[in-house]
Amino acid sequence: MGNSNCETPRRVAVPPKKSFSASLSSAFKETIFPDDPFRHFKNQSPSRKFVLGLQYLVPIFEWAPRYTFEFFKADLIAGITIASLAVPQGISYAKLANVPAIQGLYSSFVPPLIYAMFGSSRDMAVGLGFLVDFLSHAAIVGFMNGAAIIVCLQQLKGILGLVHFTLETDIVSVLRAVFTQTHQWRWESCVLGCVFLSFLILTKYYVSELSEPSPFLVLFIFRFMEPKNSKSKKNLLNQYYYNHANERM
Repeated sequence: MGNSNCETPRRVAVPPKKSFSASLSSAFKETIFPDDPFRHFKNQSPSRKFVLGLQYLVPIFEWAPRYTFEFFKADLIAGITIASLAVPQGISYAKLANVPAIQGLYSSFVPPLIYAMFGSSRDMAVGLGFLVDFLSHAAIVGFMNGAAIIVCLQQLKGILGLVHFTLETDIVSVLRAVFTQTHQWRWESCVLGCVFLSFLILTKYYVSELSEPSPFLVLFIFRFMEPKNSKSKKNLLNQYYYNHANERM
Protein backbone atom coordinates (compact mmCIF):
# COMPACT_ATOMS: atom_id res chain seq x y z
CA MET A 1 0.00 0.00 0.00
CA GLY A 2 2.88 2.36 0.77
CA ASN A 3 4.84 1.54 -2.41
CA SER A 4 5.59 4.82 -4.17
CA ASN A 5 6.85 3.06 -7.34
CA CYS A 6 3.36 2.00 -8.32
CA GLU A 7 2.36 3.86 -11.46
CA THR A 8 -1.09 5.28 -11.65
CA PRO A 9 -3.02 4.28 -14.77
CA ARG A 10 -3.28 6.94 -17.40
CA ARG A 11 -6.71 8.16 -18.19
CA VAL A 12 -7.80 8.13 -21.79
CA ALA A 13 -9.73 11.18 -22.86
CA VAL A 14 -13.22 10.55 -24.12
CA PRO A 15 -13.41 11.52 -27.81
CA PRO A 16 -15.70 14.44 -28.55
CA LYS A 17 -19.16 13.58 -29.73
CA LYS A 18 -19.53 13.84 -33.49
CA SER A 19 -22.46 15.40 -35.22
CA PHE A 20 -24.83 13.25 -37.24
CA SER A 21 -23.44 14.48 -40.56
CA ALA A 22 -19.85 13.79 -39.47
CA SER A 23 -20.75 10.28 -38.28
CA LEU A 24 -22.63 9.56 -41.50
CA SER A 25 -19.74 10.82 -43.61
CA SER A 26 -17.23 8.74 -41.65
CA ALA A 27 -19.34 5.58 -41.93
CA PHE A 28 -19.87 6.11 -45.65
CA LYS A 29 -16.15 6.62 -46.24
CA GLU A 30 -15.30 3.51 -44.22
CA THR A 31 -17.78 1.46 -46.26
CA ILE A 32 -16.71 2.67 -49.69
CA PHE A 33 -12.99 3.10 -48.98
CA PRO A 34 -12.17 0.83 -46.01
CA ASP A 35 -8.40 0.98 -46.63
CA ASP A 36 -8.19 4.75 -47.23
CA PRO A 37 -6.69 4.58 -50.75
CA PHE A 38 -5.97 8.30 -50.72
CA ARG A 39 -3.39 8.11 -47.93
CA HIS A 40 -0.59 7.89 -50.52
CA PHE A 41 -1.58 11.28 -51.91
CA LYS A 42 -0.52 13.15 -48.80
CA ASN A 43 2.56 15.38 -49.08
CA GLN A 44 3.02 14.60 -52.78
CA SER A 45 3.70 16.95 -55.66
CA PRO A 46 0.87 17.67 -58.14
CA SER A 47 2.53 15.59 -60.87
CA ARG A 48 2.97 12.66 -58.50
CA LYS A 49 -0.64 12.96 -57.38
CA PHE A 50 -1.73 12.80 -61.02
CA VAL A 51 0.29 9.61 -61.58
CA LEU A 52 -1.05 8.01 -58.40
CA GLY A 53 -4.60 8.96 -59.33
CA LEU A 54 -4.17 7.47 -62.81
CA GLN A 55 -2.76 4.26 -61.33
CA TYR A 56 -5.63 4.09 -58.86
CA LEU A 57 -8.30 4.48 -61.56
CA VAL A 58 -6.51 2.30 -64.15
CA PRO A 59 -4.34 -0.18 -62.20
CA ILE A 60 -2.74 -1.58 -65.36
CA PHE A 61 -0.45 1.48 -65.41
CA GLU A 62 0.90 0.38 -62.03
CA TRP A 63 1.72 -3.27 -62.68
CA ALA A 64 2.41 -3.23 -66.45
CA PRO A 65 5.95 -1.74 -66.11
CA ARG A 66 6.86 -4.63 -63.75
CA TYR A 67 5.35 -7.32 -65.96
CA THR A 68 7.86 -10.01 -66.95
CA PHE A 69 8.00 -12.86 -69.43
CA GLU A 70 7.70 -15.36 -66.57
CA PHE A 71 4.37 -13.81 -65.65
CA PHE A 72 3.30 -14.03 -69.29
CA LYS A 73 4.02 -17.76 -69.50
CA ALA A 74 1.98 -18.45 -66.38
CA ASP A 75 -0.85 -16.21 -67.59
CA LEU A 76 -0.82 -17.90 -71.00
CA ILE A 77 -1.26 -21.34 -69.46
CA ALA A 78 -4.01 -20.04 -67.17
CA GLY A 79 -5.73 -18.30 -70.10
CA ILE A 80 -5.75 -21.44 -72.24
CA THR A 81 -7.11 -23.45 -69.33
CA ILE A 82 -9.91 -21.00 -68.60
CA ALA A 83 -10.70 -20.56 -72.30
CA SER A 84 -11.26 -24.31 -72.67
CA LEU A 85 -14.14 -23.90 -70.23
CA ALA A 86 -15.31 -20.35 -70.98
CA VAL A 87 -15.64 -20.75 -74.77
CA PRO A 88 -18.09 -23.69 -74.79
CA GLN A 89 -19.86 -22.26 -71.75
CA GLY A 90 -20.37 -18.90 -73.48
CA ILE A 91 -21.69 -20.58 -76.64
CA SER A 92 -24.06 -22.74 -74.59
CA TYR A 93 -25.42 -19.74 -72.68
CA ALA A 94 -25.94 -17.89 -75.96
CA LYS A 95 -27.94 -20.81 -77.35
CA LEU A 96 -30.04 -20.97 -74.18
CA ALA A 97 -30.75 -17.24 -74.45
CA ASN A 98 -31.63 -17.65 -78.15
CA VAL A 99 -28.98 -15.16 -79.29
CA PRO A 100 -26.12 -15.59 -81.79
CA ALA A 101 -23.24 -17.73 -80.53
CA ILE A 102 -20.74 -14.93 -81.19
CA GLN A 103 -22.37 -12.89 -78.44
CA GLY A 104 -21.63 -15.68 -76.00
CA LEU A 105 -17.98 -15.51 -77.03
CA TYR A 106 -18.00 -11.74 -76.52
CA SER A 107 -19.37 -12.22 -73.01
CA SER A 108 -16.48 -14.60 -72.26
CA PHE A 109 -13.75 -12.37 -73.70
CA VAL A 110 -14.69 -8.75 -73.08
CA PRO A 111 -15.30 -8.76 -69.27
CA PRO A 112 -11.88 -10.32 -68.43
CA LEU A 113 -10.21 -7.87 -70.81
CA ILE A 114 -11.88 -4.91 -69.10
CA TYR A 115 -11.04 -6.28 -65.66
CA ALA A 116 -7.39 -6.74 -66.67
CA MET A 117 -7.17 -2.98 -67.22
CA PHE A 118 -9.42 -1.69 -64.44
CA GLY A 119 -9.36 -4.50 -61.87
CA SER A 120 -7.55 -3.88 -58.60
CA SER A 121 -6.76 -7.49 -57.68
CA ARG A 122 -4.80 -10.09 -59.61
CA ASP A 123 -6.14 -13.02 -57.58
CA MET A 124 -9.90 -12.54 -57.57
CA ALA A 125 -12.65 -10.84 -59.52
CA VAL A 126 -14.57 -8.32 -57.43
CA GLY A 127 -18.29 -8.23 -58.13
CA LEU A 128 -21.20 -6.48 -56.43
CA GLY A 129 -20.67 -8.18 -53.09
CA PHE A 130 -19.85 -4.86 -51.43
CA LEU A 131 -23.56 -3.96 -51.69
CA VAL A 132 -24.16 -6.37 -48.80
CA ASP A 133 -22.44 -3.82 -46.54
CA PHE A 134 -25.44 -1.53 -47.00
CA LEU A 135 -27.91 -4.19 -45.80
CA SER A 136 -28.77 -4.45 -42.14
CA HIS A 137 -27.96 -7.56 -40.11
CA ALA A 138 -31.67 -8.29 -39.71
CA ALA A 139 -32.18 -8.23 -43.49
CA ILE A 140 -29.25 -10.59 -44.10
CA VAL A 141 -30.33 -13.03 -41.37
CA GLY A 142 -33.91 -12.97 -42.65
CA PHE A 143 -32.76 -13.67 -46.20
CA MET A 144 -30.53 -16.56 -45.10
CA ASN A 145 -33.22 -18.11 -42.91
CA GLY A 146 -35.80 -17.78 -45.68
CA ALA A 147 -33.45 -19.41 -48.18
CA ALA A 148 -32.74 -22.23 -45.71
CA ILE A 149 -36.46 -22.87 -45.20
CA ILE A 150 -37.10 -22.95 -48.95
CA VAL A 151 -34.22 -25.38 -49.52
CA CYS A 152 -35.41 -27.67 -46.71
CA LEU A 153 -38.98 -27.70 -48.00
CA GLN A 154 -37.84 -28.57 -51.51
CA GLN A 155 -36.06 -31.66 -50.17
CA LEU A 156 -39.37 -33.13 -49.03
CA LYS A 157 -40.06 -34.28 -52.58
CA GLY A 158 -37.05 -36.58 -52.62
CA ILE A 159 -37.29 -37.68 -49.00
CA LEU A 160 -40.95 -38.68 -49.30
CA GLY A 161 -40.50 -40.15 -52.79
CA LEU A 162 -43.06 -37.89 -54.48
CA VAL A 163 -43.21 -38.02 -58.28
CA HIS A 164 -45.19 -34.83 -58.86
CA PHE A 165 -44.43 -31.69 -56.88
CA THR A 166 -45.39 -28.04 -56.99
CA LEU A 167 -43.21 -25.48 -58.74
CA GLU A 168 -44.08 -22.86 -56.11
CA THR A 169 -41.66 -22.16 -53.27
CA ASP A 170 -43.92 -20.67 -50.59
CA ILE A 171 -44.65 -22.71 -47.46
CA VAL A 172 -48.40 -23.03 -48.05
CA SER A 173 -48.04 -24.40 -51.59
CA VAL A 174 -45.31 -26.85 -50.61
CA LEU A 175 -47.18 -28.19 -47.58
CA ARG A 176 -50.36 -28.48 -49.64
CA ALA A 177 -48.48 -30.49 -52.26
CA VAL A 178 -47.02 -32.74 -49.57
CA PHE A 179 -50.17 -33.48 -47.57
CA THR A 180 -52.49 -33.85 -50.56
CA GLN A 181 -50.33 -36.71 -51.83
CA THR A 182 -50.03 -38.78 -48.69
CA HIS A 183 -50.97 -41.86 -50.70
CA GLN A 184 -47.73 -41.47 -52.68
CA TRP A 185 -45.45 -41.31 -49.65
CA ARG A 186 -42.86 -44.09 -49.65
CA TRP A 187 -41.45 -45.18 -46.33
CA GLU A 188 -38.36 -46.68 -48.00
CA SER A 189 -37.36 -43.31 -49.44
CA CYS A 190 -38.05 -41.59 -46.13
CA VAL A 191 -35.92 -44.05 -44.16
CA LEU A 192 -33.06 -43.83 -46.64
CA GLY A 193 -33.15 -40.03 -46.60
CA CYS A 194 -33.16 -39.87 -42.81
CA VAL A 195 -30.26 -42.32 -42.60
CA PHE A 196 -28.07 -40.27 -44.93
CA LEU A 197 -29.09 -37.02 -43.27
CA SER A 198 -28.17 -38.44 -39.86
CA PHE A 199 -24.88 -39.67 -41.26
CA LEU A 200 -23.95 -36.22 -42.59
CA ILE A 201 -24.87 -34.53 -39.31
CA LEU A 202 -22.95 -37.04 -37.19
CA THR A 203 -19.93 -36.94 -39.49
CA LYS A 204 -19.63 -33.19 -39.02
CA TYR A 205 -19.07 -33.67 -35.28
CA TYR A 206 -17.10 -36.91 -35.58
CA VAL A 207 -14.35 -35.72 -37.92
CA SER A 208 -12.61 -33.50 -35.37
CA GLU A 209 -12.34 -36.44 -32.93
CA LEU A 210 -10.58 -38.83 -35.33
CA SER A 211 -6.98 -39.69 -34.44
CA GLU A 212 -6.13 -41.89 -37.42
CA PRO A 213 -8.62 -41.63 -40.29
CA SER A 214 -8.53 -44.21 -43.06
CA PRO A 215 -7.97 -43.20 -46.72
CA PHE A 216 -11.47 -44.33 -47.66
CA LEU A 217 -13.06 -42.24 -44.91
CA VAL A 218 -10.99 -39.21 -45.90
CA LEU A 219 -12.13 -39.40 -49.53
CA PHE A 220 -15.73 -40.15 -48.58
CA ILE A 221 -16.00 -37.22 -46.19
CA PHE A 222 -14.35 -34.85 -48.66
CA ARG A 223 -16.89 -35.86 -51.27
CA PHE A 224 -20.11 -35.66 -49.27
CA MET A 225 -19.43 -33.34 -46.33
CA GLU A 226 -20.95 -29.86 -46.23
CA PRO A 227 -18.87 -27.04 -47.79
CA LYS A 228 -19.04 -24.98 -44.58
CA ASN A 229 -16.92 -27.64 -42.85
CA SER A 230 -13.91 -26.94 -45.05
CA LYS A 231 -11.77 -26.19 -41.99
CA SER A 232 -12.48 -29.62 -40.53
CA LYS A 233 -11.72 -31.16 -43.91
CA LYS A 234 -8.39 -29.37 -44.08
CA ASN A 235 -7.43 -30.43 -40.56
CA LEU A 236 -8.38 -34.02 -41.33
CA LEU A 237 -6.30 -34.08 -44.51
CA ASN A 238 -3.28 -32.48 -42.84
CA GLN A 239 -3.47 -34.96 -39.98
CA TYR A 240 -3.71 -37.91 -42.35
CA TYR A 241 -0.69 -36.94 -44.46
CA TYR A 242 1.32 -35.90 -41.41
CA ASN A 243 0.86 -39.29 -39.76
CA HIS A 244 1.75 -41.21 -42.91
CA ALA A 245 4.77 -39.01 -43.55
CA ASN A 246 6.07 -39.81 -40.07
CA GLU A 247 5.61 -43.51 -40.72
CA ARG A 248 7.87 -43.33 -43.79
CA MET A 249 10.65 -41.54 -41.89
